[in-house]
Amino acid sequence: NRSKVAVVATAPGIDPVGSCVGMRGMRIQNIVTDLAGEKIDVVEWSNDLRTYIANSLSPAKVQSVILDEDNTIKTAMVIVPDRQLSLAIGKEGQNARLAAKLTGWRIDIKSESEAREEGLDLVAAEQAQLAASGQDLMALAERILRNAPATDFGSDDLLRQAAETIQKQDAELD
Repeated sequence: NRSKVAVVATAPGIDPVGSCVGMRGMRIQNIVTDLAGEKIDVVEWSNDLRTYIANSLSPAKVQSVILDEDNTIKTAMVIVPDRQLSLAIGKEGQNARLAAKLTGWRIDIKSESEAREEGLDLVAAEQAQLAASGQDLMALAERILRNAPATDFGSDDLLRQAAETIQKQDAELD
């Protein structure tokens, strides 16, 4: 009855979903007709796993995604607004099931109030902060290396400077 397809544009400035759907849905309508009326959800693919999982649950709006990569079964805990819970799950669980197939992750959907009761909202905030600080540290390391002369790559001064800068950054986060 329904399929989900993730798309990405290789050229900057191109809307991948809009390009696949076409003007007034004409491009996708031709494919739907060829597939005997099967509904197709086109979602945007992303390198960032949290964003990709959130996009895969479209049309529901996702507040946060908590990833549990430690278990043998990779599970994503998705938090949605209370009024979006049934939309995220879909009729007979179809939206969640298709999103899980598309992403390759087990998806557990919780409403905002359920997440708050279980303390998952705090976990989501902590994971988001860690992800942001990790990206900040990577950007910082790239800036240090980019600004260093090529002859400094083996020097202890460069490593000391990088360590001091990261320690200052960590102190500011605390």
